[in-house]
Amino acid sequence: MQFLAELHGVPDWRQLKRRQRDDILHTFVWAQTNAVELWEATPSIEGADFQAWRTIKSASERHLDSFAAILNIFRPHLSIVMNWTVSDSYWDCPLQFEGIGDHVAYALSEPHGTHVFNIAHPTWLRGDRRAATFETVLKHWNAVCGDNQEQPQRQAA
Repeated sequence: MQFLAELHGVPDWRQLKRRQRDDILHTFVWAQTNAVELWEATPSIEGADFQAWRTIKSASERHLDSFAAILNIFRPHLSIVMNWTVSDSYWDCPLQFEGIGDHVAYALSEPHGTHVFNIAHPTWLRGDRRAATFETVLKHWNAVCGDNQEQPQRQAA
């Protein structure tokens, strides 16, 4: 929500949290890079059956964990993937990332016209790291979009 507020020039991101700017929230899609959690996270701790988890995880990797699906279904103008260690199979479309900062990479999906930022997971983005990452993303966003920022008419993912 903080990124959305910054991108839309809203000085207090809590306005989005309090649903005072639903116009912005209606332009946004939340997706997961791992539709089913990794075994080491909750499943193993909660005593899930490994074979059942593996079957479900394999299906999610084949059908749900797909950046191409996000692009093809939602056609976002901007995508911010907040998982620095996302699996290579998630990036199932041609993207050429360039490093633009600490745990910040940028690519453009030309067929979709989607600007893609891959950044660290929110747990890594604490304190000064968050501010520096936001600044890096916003600075690059302004550089690639210039004055023609096309306030997101299409959805952001």
